[in-house]
Amino acid sequence: MDAFKPAHPAVHPENEEAPDLTPPRLEPLNNEEQDDELDYWTWRTRTQFKNSKASTADPCLNFPTHLLRDVQIVLKTGTADNAARTKAQVETLIKCITNAIVVSDTDHPYGPDHQAQDVLARLLPKTYLNPEDFVAYESQKIASRDGKPLDSSMEGWKLDKYKFLPEIELAVEQNPSAKWYMFVESDTYVFWDNLFRLVDTYNYTDPWYFGSPSPGRKDNQDRTIWFAYGGAGFLLSANAAQRFTFHEKHRLGEIPRVSDRFREDIRHDCCGDSMLGWAMHEKLGLDVAGLWPMFNPHPLRGIPFSKLYWCEPVLTLHKTIPEEFNSLYQWEDSRDRTKGPLLYADLISHLGLGDFSTRDDWDNANWDGFSPSDDSPAHSSFKACKTACAADDNCFQFTYHMQHCYMAKSIRLGEKRDPEGDLADLKDGKEEDRRFMSGWDTKRIKKWVEDNKCEAPHWVKPSIKRIF
Repeated sequence: MDAFKPAHPAVHPENEEAPDLTPPRLEPLNNEEQDDELDYWTWRTRTQFKNSKASTADPCLNFPTHLLRDVQIVLKTGTADNAARTKAQVETLIKCITNAIVVSDTDHPYGPDHQAQDVLARLLPKTYLNPEDFVAYESQKIASRDGKPLDSSMEGWKLDKYKFLPEIELAVEQNPSAKWYMFVESDTYVFWDNLFRLVDTYNYTDPWYFGSPSPGRKDNQDRTIWFAYGGAGFLLSANAAQRFTFHEKHRLGEIPRVSDRFREDIRHDCCGDSMLGWAMHEKLGLDVAGLWPMFNPHPLRGIPFSKLYWCEPVLTLHKTIPEEFNSLYQWEDSRDRTKGPLLYADLISHLGLGDFSTRDDWDNANWDGFSPSDDSPAHSSFKACKTACAADDNCFQFTYHMQHCYMAKSIRLGEKRDPEGDLADLKDGKEEDRRFMSGWDTKRIKKWVEDNKCEAPHWVKPSIKRIF
């Protein structure tokens, strides 16, 4: 990559004019000849990791730490965040990210090597936050100071929406020479190899705001303004981040910081990611460049594998639990990265889908689901549900619960579910009926995988028509 030239200097003369905020026509750097009719590019990319596989007990020896000066990682957490998740994060995802910026709602250690910064303190929280939110902010600070345990009952989640704009300001201040800024949450898993491949194909001097697009508020012409869903992470080019946080001084005074300019909007909005999309649109005329499903709102266990989630490189996962952080990290680090980016098609083998046929107390059909007609014999038993699934070409798996058969048209792990349901609603109901019993058609799954081999990765083109 060329030496970095900021979109504007870090220190601005008093009479400097604001930069031109009209977005140019954006194109990726990769100039390989591609089919314009496709919704994706099939770029040939290369890994930045030093060795194809981890060859030592320390994976950081292979990690491309030289890229960290160009790609600034910002992790958003909270004082009352789950301790097991924190442990998993620092032992896996940010284990090798020595300069990670961790933002929170108080100053506190984040694992043994990182310090979380109270990004809300920059806002004068007593007057910036809604009164009830300030109570939550103060109660957490007092409990933390007094050494009392913190938990979600203190309503620290209310503070999350206020962190989005100041975390961008802080990131640009602390690393003004970065080319890219990647923002993640404490339950976001990032496939670093794929992220580094992605940023190598786009120009950081263009204004890019990447993520998984979600619909937000409407403008004065009744057009929906889309934003990048925060849980899946979002990526800003240096151009976008610096122009967004730019505020100038001149003879008439100082133009407010972006977090001050949108203070009232934030106070009355439910969510910080939605507010960020609106602020980007209002200040820069910049809308999210949607890269779903590469930025993925699903957790690992919830990915509905299908042609929508198959040959695309995976950048992020959301709602990652500690066990998944650890297993994913170890498995990913054992891969031969020279073979190409990690695709959804690779993840299905990590989960072992197609290798087991049943799980008790498990729900695998609560996404992409459908049911036979109410008078179908499929509802008579688990075995009958299995038979009906095998007879339906659209069914890959099923769950039997409360004398009802539920089927799914995508391939998915699902998750553990405890028994539930009122037996009084059933005819001759038994306690066993309250259990969730799941099955997979392994033969059909293996055939589908075999019939859908990926010839090349599908690096999806930016779009807000292709949505979650």
